[in-house]
Amino acid sequence: LSATATDLVSNSTTKSVSIMVDRVAPTLTISSPAEGYVTSTYSLAVTGTTTDPNDSLPPWLLVGLEHAPDEFISTFAFEGEFGDTVRLKANAENKIVVYSVDSAGNVTTATRTVIRDTSPPVVTVSAPVSDYVTNTNSIQIEGTVNDLTLDTLFVSEVAATVTSGTYQATVPLTEGDNTISIVAKDEVNLETTIDHKVIVDTTPPRITLTFPGDNSITRIYDIIVSG
Repeated sequence: LSATATDLVSNSTTKSVSIMVDRVAPTLTISSPAEGYVTSTYSLAVTGTTTDPNDSLPPWLLVGLEHAPDEFISTFAFEGEFGDTVRLKANAENKIVVYSVDSAGNVTTATRTVIRDTSPPVVTVSAPVSDYVTNTNSIQIEGTVNDLTLDTLFVSEVAATVTSGTYQATVPLTEGDNTISIVAKDEVNLETTIDHKVIVDTTPPRITLTFPGDNSITRIYDIIVSG
């Protein structure tokens, strides 16, 4: 662009400036963490790359969590690479947002959702009741489990079927008292174990009659039986 000024006696001055039109946003890639990453830590490093071939200055970056806009970190990429640390909300999904902005104001956005899990699984048994008595050689254990990142749930070393926060597993039993251990572990290795007792009794009752004697004869309609 150029501009020329001329006075009344025809003296003139011309000035020129160069302007580049840039409508291309920077490239932006988050290298770490991966989508769906699970951690128990308070903070997490966010790294990646960003470049803008149309700009001599490195892009300006904002890095933070979607639910905490006041805590975004402002930084610049060094030789196309960036890295910052964000604080994570406990026991929740955290959406990490990175903005890359060039000198012309073009913006590229990238996101990652990670989970911070700091609590062990919560496990209950809904059936059977504790100290339940049965004469079968197996029983189905049912209950509920709650955890953001549940990984495994075993009932007396039998892998349980887990659906929408409920679980069930059929386990073998032996005569007498059976202590059934329910063990739940999540993806950050937090573990919960609860014990549940079931009693197996397959022995029928014994009856001994002391009166009347065998083959007794009587003329009355009511008789006291003891034993």
